[in-house]
Amino acid sequence: MVNKCMVEGILVSKEIKVRETSTGKRCMNFTISNRREYKENGKYKNNLIFCECWRESVIKFVTEKLEAGCRICIFGEFKVDTYQDESYHWHNKVFLGVNELYPVTYKKYTPDDESEKDEDYNADVAQIDWGDGF
Repeated sequence: MVNKCMVEGILVSKEIKVRETSTGKRCMNFTISNRREYKENGKYKNNLIFCECWRESVIKFVTEKLEAGCRICIFGEFKVDTYQDESYHWHNKVFLGVNELYPVTYKKYTPDDESEKDEDYNADVAQIDWGDGF
């Protein structure tokens, strides 16, 4: 079965967390905000997408080069963790496992950006020089 996706969004502040396992492997968790393609009551709504990355090159790039508010494009796969709480209720946690990450802009997003007012919101992703990736 195929489980591959590409998501563009804005790196959310306060949510970039890097932790290290007992074996020394690093993991980064962060959240991106992604605008839905339709309006509700005349306004766009946002999705908050939780992401997890185990690739050292991506972790290094994000922590050294990016800041909250930057637009990024992520290639990865959806993952689901299932667990049971103390009351024996089952829960699912859905997140995006990051395989590749590319900056769309290095500047911070502000709601007044002309690119956000453009109806062709995702068209600029196709014009990016992806380089060799991270």
